[in-house]
Amino acid sequence: MLMTKRIAVGLFLLAAFTSTLAYGGKVLEHKLESKYFSMLDSWVQRGGKAQEYQSEVLDTCSKLMLVTAPLNEALSLPTFQKEELDFRVNVCAKTTVHRVHRQPEFDDHELMQGICTIPRSRCSEDSAGTVA
Repeated sequence: MLMTKRIAVGLFLLAAFTSTLAYGGKVLEHKLESKYFSMLDSWVQRGGKAQEYQSEVLDTCSKLMLVTAPLNEALSLPTFQKEELDFRVNVCAKTTVHRVHRQPEFDDHELMQGICTIPRSRCSEDSAGTVA
């Protein structure tokens, strides 16, 4: 009987620990996501300097794509799905750049509507602050 109680308490503690880790992971994911979006916003607000593109935009977009991907994708994107990761990073980078420097690919309003309806995306703004 005592052994059964210990097993039950152990399972309860394990479940509580696992849910705490899962919650903590979501909090960390949200904080990192906010940090990376803020870094991209900051680059845009500073005028989108070309010499900062690699370090500020591409590197941040890479991190953002991995942080926002589900765990199984985050593990496979940099290795087995490198082309998919490159595509996502390029879309992130181009939409960020478009907020300061017009990108002809985004003149298609239907495309922009599709991007703007994706959860966690940020619509581009032109220099007047209007959504494209």
